[in-house]
Amino acid sequence: MFVRHEKAPHGLWTRITGRPLRDANGELLGGVIVCRNLTRVDAPLSQVLTELVLLMEGQAEGLRCSILLLNRDGKHVRHGAAPNLPEAYVKAVDGEPIGPRNGSCGTAMFTHKPVIVEDVMTDPLWADYRELARICGLSACWSTPILSPQGEVLGSFAMYREEKRGPRSEEDRLTNIATHVAGIAIERQRQQEILRERDARISLAAESAELAFWVLYPEGNAWMSDKGRRIYGFDSNLPLTCDLILSRIHPDERAAVKAEYDRGCALQGRSRASTAFSCHTAKRVG
Repeated sequence: MFVRHEKAPHGLWTRITGRPLRDANGELLGGVIVCRNLTRVDAPLSQVLTELVLLMEGQAEGLRCSILLLNRDGKHVRHGAAPNLPEAYVKAVDGEPIGPRNGSCGTAMFTHKPVIVEDVMTDPLWADYRELARICGLSACWSTPILSPQGEVLGSFAMYREEKRGPRSEEDRLTNIATHVAGIAIERQRQQEILRERDARISLAAESAELAFWVLYPEGNAWMSDKGRRIYGFDSNLPLTCDLILSRIHPDERAAVKAEYDRGCALQGRSRASTAFSCHTAKRVG
């Protein structure tokens, strides 16, 4: 969706997604609508998560929140965002393992289920973290795993209180919103990391073999090795698209290359696999 207003006179491209919000009995309470600014694609994940945490904390007095990420090894946590938790607590938790008795967050990620601890001083899940919680003034902690669309654990979202109690309905609603939005942001960064690693491997192979490669992806974006960019006259930082690369191919050969690209996209659509069209740079440049 394209949005334009006085504070964004040039307009913004946004993507809107939503899902129903239900109570513990499955009754419909409302909906979670997420509007993502696609124009601002370079915002670091830490900034996105910090803004999300601050937004959630602003909805209830005395509420402190955090987001932890599950490391790629699937066994340890990494700091995501916790702008209002003590630095000593953030550093102590960063890198801790997940497990069946590893606090609220480590246990939530391990079990794939929400974990509610109303009193961290007596709950056995917090046996290894009680002194840290006491020093930091934390009495209750509720944590919910952040899941990908495929059900993979990406991290956890936690709420902390200085008083001993469980979550209220409004806090449950905020948790549902936060985990949904955080899941979108974390999954997006993971996909970007996968793409960067893939492009780096292709580039290394191309340069090692003294070849120039360009790759056209079914989504319409493209990648080109450094040697290919030099041959086709593209700046190193210029974002590439299928249409832009095809425009540099000699007109006599452009239709054949486009037909091969379309064939690759059709195969990708039937197999539902993440495939890409690629070829050596052996075509005449128009």
